[in-house]
Amino acid sequence: MNEAIISLGSNTVDREIKLSRAMDIIAGMVKSFTPPYIEDGQPYSNPYLNIVAVIDTELEYSELYDLFKDIETKLGRVKANRDDLPVAIDIDIVIFNDKVVRQRDYASAYFIKGLKILGLQPISH
Repeated sequence: MNEAIISLGSNTVDREIKLSRAMDIIAGMVKSFTPPYIEDGQPYSNPYLNIVAVIDTELEYSELYDLFKDIETKLGRVKANRDDLPVAIDIDIVIFNDKVVRQRDYASAYFIKGLKILGLQPISH
């Protein structure tokens, strides 16, 4: 069994619905998760609503990554320059089996806030 800590985010008008749908799809994997929250100080005109979740999965990293990209596409994600465009849903694996795999997200204020909400300590690396 593999454990991952993932981030989900959306900054569309229907962001609550997008996050809810994504969480419904992965519900069987989820051990714990934050309530949806907005991190202060975002540089976007449409702030991201975020969730951080801990999941257990039989999938290997590459399979989980592909699954999340498929979910993003099904929920309306369009790959484009994200500078200030709405993002229907973004699902990222940040930690996989206690290894940080997305350093930029791991160091971000929104992810650190999610870890704190979950009562988790940052891992040493």
